[in-house]
Amino acid sequence: MNIYLPGLQLFFIDSNKDTLVMRNQDEARLLTIGHDTYLRHDKTWVRILATSGASAFCLKSVLKIHQDVKIGAYGTADVTSSITNVNMMYGVEGNTAIRLKSLRHIPYTLTHFGLLYDGSKLYIANVRNFKRMFPDRKDDIEKYIAENKLNLDDAKAALQLFNFLNL
Repeated sequence: MNIYLPGLQLFFIDSNKDTLVMRNQDEARLLTIGHDTYLRHDKTWVRILATSGASAFCLKSVLKIHQDVKIGAYGTADVTSSITNVNMMYGVEGNTAIRLKSLRHIPYTLTHFGLLYDGSKLYIANVRNFKRMFPDRKDDIEKYIAENKLNLDDAKAALQLFNFLNL
């Protein structure tokens, strides 16, 4: 099994070694691949990194492929489609292809977002939602964030806080 980040879909390899997309993905709720567990939410898969009781800390990974934008008149983006990149050159016969070396490195950004799961909904892992999930530990949350200088926009820091609250 493999989760394809640009399309956020689940693929698998069948017995004939063909790559196929899983049908009716929105009907699935949980998925286990090896030691990893994924939760389906809002047409995307999020990985469950830590659990405690009914709550869980999840990671949503978003892949953005950078593409050149053509700028037209008056500094506006050109809305017409045109070929901006070439990644293969075909021979006249059509049976030979040469991959261009310059396109081995496709520019992209992979961003990870921390999410809190309460058993029914996912919430962004920010201070307000941590206090919502752990109402009896509000003072501990503020103190731990200040002492450790955590930035909860960083998924690793948010996971650190989640693990602290579940000790």
